[in-house]
This record gives sequence, structure tokens and C-alpha cells, in this order.
Amino acid sequence: MTDRGSHVPLIVSWPETITPGTRCDDLVELADFLPTFLQIASAPKPMQRVHGQSFLPQLLDKEEPSRQWVPIDYKNNRQIRTREWIYTRNENLTRVNALGRRGHCQRD
Repeated sequence: MTDRGSHVPLIVSWPETITPGTRCDDLVELADFLPTFLQIASAPKPMQRVHGQSFLPQLLDKEEPSRQWVPIDYKNNRQIRTREWIYTRNENLTRVNALGRRGHCQRD
């Protein structure tokens, strides 16, 4: 598993709500979409626990705390990604890699 497969752009268009050309480098994972859509729709919280946190404040360019890390799972591979580091663990390897200036994994 490489950082290229998990570090992908998210493009959002919401005319008259999101300023065109806005960029945000905050961390988001798939589990964050449901809480975000529920918040946008002003829907009540589900009775079951929802994993994830809304990234609506980031879409609206509000200064609120964002995720410090995201989990990444694929088959028997596990990663924890922050803005600066990726911790990788699978059946053959445990490794920590520093991320470069642009948030991409540097080569060993």
C-alpha cells in the first residue's frame, strides 16, 4: 500500500456557499462524509454511533479543529496518516515515513 492510493484530492462545488478556488489541506476520510451530509441537511443525529466527523466547517472555511490523523485500511495493510507522518504496519513490515513538503511520502 502506498500513499498515492490513499492521498487523493476531493473536489467540492457548492455555488454561493463555497468560495471558488478555496483550498484546504485538512485530513478527511470516507467515514466523515455521512456526518458532513447530515450536518448540511440539518438532519438529526442517528441513534447508532456514527464514525467520522463533519468536515463542513472546513468547506465553509471556518477556523475549527480538524482531524489530526486518519486510519487507512486495505486487506492486511494498516496505516495511520498525519500531516507529517505515515505509520505502516502489515504482516511483513512496520515502518514510519516522513512526508515531504507537499504531504507526499518521501522515498526511503
